[in-house]
Amino acid sequence: EFNGTFRDGTCWNGRRLKYYANGVRSFDGLIVSGQANGPGEEYHENGRVSFEGQYENGEWHGAGREYRSDGKLEFDGDFKRGARWNGRRWTYYDDGALHFEVLVDSGQVNGPGKEYYSNRQVAFEGQCLNGKPHGAGKEYRSDGKVEFDGDFKRGVQWQGRRWTYYDDGALH
Repeated sequence: EFNGTFRDGTCWNGRRLKYYANGVRSFDGLIVSGQANGPGEEYHENGRVSFEGQYENGEWHGAGREYRSDGKLEFDGDFKRGARWNGRRWTYYDDGALHFEVLVDSGQVNGPGKEYYSNRQVAFEGQCLNGKPHGAGKEYRSDGKVEFDGDFKRGVQWQGRRWTYYDDGALH
């Protein structure tokens, strides 16, 4: 469905609505010079929004939000040529429980982040560089007790204090 002008049989300038074969809307947005430009939305086949935000030359570009098919937010921030560029990103376990909560900076996972166990306890909280713990951070056991508090270097515990526990959870 298109409301606008055509050029050589192509939607050129106007508003375009696209649908999946099952009749559910797949896209709603502005078309300029034959490509998505400006505000628009994409949808999962179940009808939930998969992306809402800005387009440039047919790609996600500028402020936007990306969602999973269950409606959970996956990314909120800025996109650059279709890639997550600057903002906050979330990943989830299959059951919908939060797995990671991190910052994306210039397309990389950099800055403060948190990782969770599937039981929803924090597994790690601290600084990340290129998706790995780097700088100050803490690691926790799945029962919530601190296991390491210190500095990480490229994903490895570097300097700090480490706690060990007996099987019953008592401090060693």
